[in-house]
Amino acid sequence: MLSRALRSASLSSGLQHQHSNLSNIKTELALENKEEETLEPSLILSFMEFQTGLIELSKQIDSERISPKQALQKILSLPKILNKSDTDATGLFIEWPHELGNRIINIVIEKIDDSTNDVHILKLILKKVFITIKLRVNHEMIVEYDLSDKKDKNLRWKKEDIYELVNEFYSIIKVRKIIYKDIYANTQESIVKKNRNWHFNQAQFNQIITQYKMNSITYRINNVIINNAQRKLDDYKFFLNWPIKDDAVVSLKIVFSQADKFYLPKGDNAGYSWFFTERQLLSSFADYKQYPINPGQYYYSLKVYEKADKRTKEKDKEVLNVWLSNDAKYGELHSVHKGKSLSGNDVLNIHKYFDQLFQIKNTFICDDSHIKLDKKSIKIPLRLILALVTGKTWYQTKLPGVKLFECKNFKSAHDGLITQNQDNRNLALLELQNLTLEKLYTMLGGAEQKSLVALYKNYIPHPQILHRATRGFLFFLTGDQTLLGVKTTLRELVTEIYEQSKADKSKLSDLECITHILCKDSGLGGEDIKPMEEDSLGYWYKVRVNELLWNSFFWIKTEAPQARTIIH
Repeated sequence: MLSRALRSASLSSGLQHQHSNLSNIKTELALENKEEETLEPSLILSFMEFQTGLIELSKQIDSERISPKQALQKILSLPKILNKSDTDATGLFIEWPHELGNRIINIVIEKIDDSTNDVHILKLILKKVFITIKLRVNHEMIVEYDLSDKKDKNLRWKKEDIYELVNEFYSIIKVRKIIYKDIYANTQESIVKKNRNWHFNQAQFNQIITQYKMNSITYRINNVIINNAQRKLDDYKFFLNWPIKDDAVVSLKIVFSQADKFYLPKGDNAGYSWFFTERQLLSSFADYKQYPINPGQYYYSLKVYEKADKRTKEKDKEVLNVWLSNDAKYGELHSVHKGKSLSGNDVLNIHKYFDQLFQIKNTFICDDSHIKLDKKSIKIPLRLILALVTGKTWYQTKLPGVKLFECKNFKSAHDGLITQNQDNRNLALLELQNLTLEKLYTMLGGAEQKSLVALYKNYIPHPQILHRATRGFLFFLTGDQTLLGVKTTLRELVTEIYEQSKADKSKLSDLECITHILCKDSGLGGEDIKPMEEDSLGYWYKVRVNELLWNSFFWIKTEAPQARTIIH
């Protein structure tokens, strides 16, 4: 079904791609760190690759049960783990997210001396900023910070920046205590604690999210989820009591994975994404085009289940599925399903709640939101019906920052070419909303004409003067009723049906009826999409309906930048 829809796309716009040159990065690095000019570009790792390498390295360390010192040494094997080099590196360049723009961190392992209590292990260099990590034999990590030019605000790191960076290496160097020494004239000890409860109400979990809300994605994941969930291999599970209407509470099972991988779609199976393969993601978007990133990276995912009653044999029902890149630059709201007690609006509120934690910069949405009466009825697509009523889709009314994903001949994961254009969609929507029932009637076949007249009589109680004067005469001539002279618009009729159906579910059959009238031959009911000729009956309105159905299928939610508090 989706493949047919994608192949029907016909209007166009441009998909913008920015280009970056890797040699420019190497030149910049050479200027900042002249002693490291010999490093090869293959050793420049993107943040995504760095995260993937750390997770893979952590798995190795857990299975081998090696010491923290040995674990730290293995950081230089990241290029080998990522298949970017055949040998261990002597130093690494890592792309690091920073509020002033992504920076390159130079990782240098200077010396290892087992004869002393304080082992000088790791130095992290950002221009004139030096962060040194020392490891004591009693498994304490000492973090020291030095800024050569404290007056240069462009070089300054916040406390949060340092905590986040050190947290990355804690996943490898698992110690009992982290001591931050002389960071802005303060010394702080951080004793790593894990919650063994795994059950939370919303207020309790709110406190955890708020505490780590403004930090980096991996810092948030480690402190909000990893430390508060039960682990099984790469999955982390916890439970959350979620309030709904009438003071009722639903028990949710949350399953988070930090090591998902893409897989290729098979047939109608969308694979990991409705939109693209991993190779397309890493080669088509500006954030990743500047680095040669190989497919096979790790991704995060979150699945939410409505817990079944223990007294029944029912299984927990999946209501939400979200995935995101481990740098939080891209993600996808993969599926939304209402539960037994949870409505679609409830589930979308759960997504908004966890989006506070993930803060995904660009979230893709495949808009298949619909109402379905039973197995035999057709879907009532809200991207069409609700747009006619409000001018917005269901996702646009519920989530901030949602807009059409504009593209031209973008090859989707289903091998269909997607072409979407906001101006074309806006025009098609406006013209359909203002289409009079009188004109629509002339574009329909006999059965659809009768249905439209019946809907008009049931929902628009006061026929207009011209309609009243001519209705009886035309009925005498044609044996049928017409809508001649009726200036009621399609938007007015659909709005009346939609609003009444919300209060009276028996009216949903009428909402299905108007959907059938508008979407005939569109492929919505599972039938093949019929090719249209310009002189065919209904061509004018069907082209515009198809624009709202099949050329408005893919959307993107863009996260608004969040200000971070500077702590001196």
